[in-house]
Amino acid sequence: MLAAEILAGRGGAGGVVVALPTQATSDAMFRRVMRWVAHQSVTRTGADVLTGDDAGSGERRSVFLAHGKAWLNPDYDDVPRGRAPVLDVGRDEGHASQTGDGGVYVDGWMRGPRKGVLADFVVGTIDQVLFAALASRHVALRHLAFARKVVVLDEVHSFDAFMNVYLVRALEWLGAYGVPVVALSATLPSALRDTLVDAYERGRSMAVPAVAEEGGRRRRRRRGSADGEGVAAGGGAADGPALPSSVLTFTRAGVAERLVPATSDRRQRVRVETAEEREVLTLLDEALAGGGCAMVVRNTVRSAQRTFREVRARYASDDATQVVLLHSRFLACERTAREAALVQMLGPPQADGGRGGRPQRLVVVGTQVVEQSLDIDVDLLVTDLAPTDLLLQRIGRLHRHQERPPEHRPERVREPRAVVVGVEDWRADPVVADGGSRAVYGEHLLLRAAAQVLDVVAAGGVVDLPADIPRLVEVAYGDAVLGPPTWQVAMARARRAHDAGVAEREDRAGVFCLPAPDSPRFGLSGWLDGHVGEADVAGARAQVRDGEDSIEVLVVQEDAAGAWRVPDWLETPVRGELLPRSEAPRAAVRRVLAGAAVRLPRAVAAGRHGDALIDLLQSLDVEAWQEAPELAGQLVLPFDDERRAAVPGFVLTYDPETGLDAERDG
Repeated sequence: MLAAEILAGRGGAGGVVVALPTQATSDAMFRRVMRWVAHQSVTRTGADVLTGDDAGSGERRSVFLAHGKAWLNPDYDDVPRGRAPVLDVGRDEGHASQTGDGGVYVDGWMRGPRKGVLADFVVGTIDQVLFAALASRHVALRHLAFARKVVVLDEVHSFDAFMNVYLVRALEWLGAYGVPVVALSATLPSALRDTLVDAYERGRSMAVPAVAEEGGRRRRRRRGSADGEGVAAGGGAADGPALPSSVLTFTRAGVAERLVPATSDRRQRVRVETAEEREVLTLLDEALAGGGCAMVVRNTVRSAQRTFREVRARYASDDATQVVLLHSRFLACERTAREAALVQMLGPPQADGGRGGRPQRLVVVGTQVVEQSLDIDVDLLVTDLAPTDLLLQRIGRLHRHQERPPEHRPERVREPRAVVVGVEDWRADPVVADGGSRAVYGEHLLLRAAAQVLDVVAAGGVVDLPADIPRLVEVAYGDAVLGPPTWQVAMARARRAHDAGVAEREDRAGVFCLPAPDSPRFGLSGWLDGHVGEADVAGARAQVRDGEDSIEVLVVQEDAAGAWRVPDWLETPVRGELLPRSEAPRAAVRRVLAGAAVRLPRAVAAGRHGDALIDLLQSLDVEAWQEAPELAGQLVLPFDDERRAAVPGFVLTYDPETGLDAERDG
């Protein structure tokens, strides 16, 4: 945020957009950004560095949390709402804040999914930036929203090939507008870093190709743009044999330059081991015999649910051990509550050195949602095999808060330890990850990660963080041979399949991608030929995220008489309340109902049963509910009193302890 403030001060930006991979990371960042806004530095003349669009007021700073479940965030819900002016004519001429006490506020006019990004300070999912590259209605309004802001992109390593097509095009447009961009990652491959920097520079130079090489730096001809700072990409590795743990890459006058910051004193040696699947429970027993907090990360929801049931059964008679499950298929309100509870238990230590809510013994079972979404600190990590950069992200949750007093960690877990599982047999030639992991990540990256894990174990089983991160990530995503000779046939086959898959996803992503700034269709003319529609609906989110052909539904409870009610298992005063279908429910009920949203498994929503599912959900549509903003556009799925619902090809079951599960019908 300091970089954003400096860039804004130099370029006269009126606000900041912070974009992150998920709703959970956006929620966590929102509080930090609000603290930063409240303590902005001022120039020597006393003017705000970031003045927003109401330059005359100084104190007026509109904010917006840009994702579909923003209202579930208590920090955002607490921000005062400003009454929209009767007329918007002249709003840029300056007028007094309508919040009464200044500070941040949510503008009554800039609250919708299309207009919200016009606010001075926006925190949201990466979709908000990707939509700027999507041929959709009102895309020009989104470009306007970014034109006078600094854009911060966090965890840029986490986007797949499909999303990167939109990210690259968005960076071209941001470069063309001269919008400063800060891209952050602790595990960014240098090839991807260069791709992002090159995209921004193409926009800045209207795609004039590179014309010279000076001192190893790429220089581009400028055309119609002033010299100045552009993309700053953090993390990753520098070129050449030396691989510092942190690298700052920035552009100045069309030149990509790199700076290696001073080495941080923060370092950690993590012991890395492998284990068989059957050893997981015994491993937990031994490591947590004296207490401690362990996390088991699975690559699929089904595997996490199964592991949770096994661990819960193991410690059913042990009142001292808590077992918690977290994944993406809980109702939105329940997932939010679970995330908050985990942060309360495993977050930073208290200032006075007290344990706070940290349990004596805890096992957290989770999926990828724990990789980057939550600021949690565990003593022991057990994780499925995953691509190397994601393994490192998971390891980053180990002993995360080094300022924690040693006595908070029992003797057996005082050394950071990561155990990699999820492989059928580590002695196999080559190793084979479980089917769920292969379906999520493909064989290529998993084979390379497995080879690196075995190399680390053979070399003593220790990784030095953050010093080893750049080398490990570069090798994982490079062309160097990994693994023994007997693996090479399988690895070559996996790479060919991976490359073909990347090319296919990139081709699909390009169908609805905006033209580049230097396209013959430059300007508004032709932008929306073959557009995807609105960028603020679920279909557009699916358009910028590969595999988002799942469907989100609101869960209601249907009794034997066919009446709909608020689910009776929810922790809310309105649970069990009857839901009218001739009119929209009252406001308090609508709010709870909107939080009872869950995304169906992809297998249920796709394939040969997908069309039949859509027909079923459309037949259940309640027209009167479309008049309520919280419920408009939402699909509803009733579950019976046993929390079961039959849909084409599947039977769905919802358990408040394990979330949504799907079994094939028959």
